[in-house]
Amino acid sequence: MSRAGYLLIFIVSLFFVACANNQKKALEIKEEFVTKIEQNGLKLFSYTVTMAMPEGRSSGKRSGGGMRGSGMGGGGMGGVGMRGGGGMGSGGMRGGGMKGGRMDGGGMRNSAKPDREAMMNRFKKVVYEKLETKLSETGYCRESYMELDNYFVRGRSQIRGECKDSATAEDRMTFINDENTQY
Repeated sequence: MSRAGYLLIFIVSLFFVACANNQKKALEIKEEFVTKIEQNGLKLFSYTVTMAMPEGRSSGKRSGGGMRGSGMGGGGMGGVGMRGGGGMGSGGMRGGGMKGGRMDGGGMRNSAKPDREAMMNRFKKVVYEKLETKLSETGYCRESYMELDNYFVRGRSQIRGECKDSATAEDRMTFINDENTQY
């Protein structure tokens, strides 16, 4: 085989390795479903979902430096580049500059907030769907539940609830209280 053939095989191999390393890794989702049955038959539960980045993936930081080189530097803003003193991150655009206050790149402060809210709403929806699935699979709350409280932050959520039905003898055998588990 000629040198060109070996070079071609080497380049194609590098391409496949680069593509394989560039695949998005799925979030690791951990669920915890804790039950507690009181002496009077009251059935309580706590459902916690934690989403974590797999090892080797950055924790939400953008690679490539955000908006550098996106057309905002140079003459359009009085010669102030993104790396200079009056850039977007230091409030150089507050109070004017661009009409509409939004950029397609999402670099301005106002445009990031709706995206975070939308992401949190999607996260909440997924968590509630997963809770319904868990309750259905386990049969813990046969007649639905009342939500006592909830806690949602980035990557972690907890929903605590009380079943509308009382515990049966079968429930007490299936869902044994673990004194070491924090409800």
